[in-house]
Amino acid sequence: YSAKAIVIAGSLASALGYAGFAFVDLPWQAFACSIVSGAGIGMAAAANRVLIITLVTREQRAASVALARVAGNFGLGFGATVAGFIVASAQQLSSFQMLYFFDAVTYAVFALIVVAAVRIPRAATVTATDANGTGFRAVARDRLFLTVIAANIGLVVVGHTFFSNILPPFAKAHTAVGPAGIGIIVLVNTLFVVIAQIPAVRVVARMRRTHGFATASALFAVSLLAVLPATLIHSE
Repeated sequence: YSAKAIVIAGSLASALGYAGFAFVDLPWQAFACSIVSGAGIGMAAAANRVLIITLVTREQRAASVALARVAGNFGLGFGATVAGFIVASAQQLSSFQMLYFFDAVTYAVFALIVVAAVRIPRAATVTATDANGTGFRAVARDRLFLTVIAANIGLVVVGHTFFSNILPPFAKAHTAVGPAGIGIIVLVNTLFVVIAQIPAVRVVARMRRTHGFATASALFAVSLLAVLPATLIHSE
């Protein structure tokens, strides 16, 4: 399947999963919606990177990926802030249902935009079709690539995902920060990513990719360790 088709399918699956959250009454229903929406996000996110690379020249790849990250983080920060203020203003079931419906609509609209506006160059389609030795078996035999993937899984699962998911309940349980404040924290974080993304790409462009990856990982580790003093001070 083409990257475009996977992006569309994944976005629609995410729309279905998030819309389902508005009707959740039992834990198994929440798990089911999480699986559907998570699978959709995983499909669309991976295929979207491939789609971006397909649409630009080799020289434009680093800049295009950086701009995609800027746009994504801006949307994440803006959405989290709006959601935080909506929930803070009316902490009732209908507020959460409205947010889930709105989230579902954004995924559906994105899928429609990709259908209507994105045109894949024929040359890129032919190249992808005629490519040899680039399937999953070839990737599974690349030990260096698998090592990088394993390291990235550890960074994302243990680092970024755990931190981002534990922040709201921690702030709610152990600090005076409310939903609006949590949204602002996410906004500040993502706005910094938006501002720093392009300069960071320019710096990394003058480095070896492995050195850039190691430096970024070290900075991420330092930022996580910096949370410990706040935990010791504010935890109950």
